[in-house]
Amino acid sequence: MDCTAVIGSPVTGKPSSYRGPHVDKPYKLFGGLFYMRLPEDDAVGGDLELYRYRSDEHKFSASQSEYGDSRFDIDPKYVEEVDTVPYAANTLVMYPINRYALHGVSVRQLTNHQRRFVALVGDMPDMLFDLAM
Repeated sequence: MDCTAVIGSPVTGKPSSYRGPHVDKPYKLFGGLFYMRLPEDDAVGGDLELYRYRSDEHKFSASQSEYGDSRFDIDPKYVEEVDTVPYAANTLVMYPINRYALHGVSVRQLTNHQRRFVALVGDMPDMLFDLAM
C-alpha cells in the first residue's frame, strides 16, 4: 500500500487538466483519491471523469512521465465520458484497477488555488493485466 499527498500547482496562463484519459499501471490492484479541496477554492474543474471505450478498436500510448515511470494514456477519441465525481472536500473514491478502469481529470479553469488530494494505491509484485486487447 502506498499513500502520496499531492498538491497541484495553481492554473495560470490557460485552463488545463492534470491528466487526460488513462488506465493506471497494470501492477496496481486498487486506487483511491481523497480530495482535500479548500473552502475558498471556487475554481471550476479538477473533477474525476470516468470513461468507457467507444469500441474494441483503441490504442494506448505508453510513455514515460517526467519521473521516469510508465504511463498508459489513451486518445480521447477512443473513449466517452460516463460519469463524473466532483472535486469536493472530504470526498473519497476507491476503485479497482484493470483495463476497463478508464479515468482522467477534467480541465480546471484559471485559479490561484492548488488542487489537493491524497492518492492511495495497492501495488502488486507482478502485472495483473495486459493492455493489449
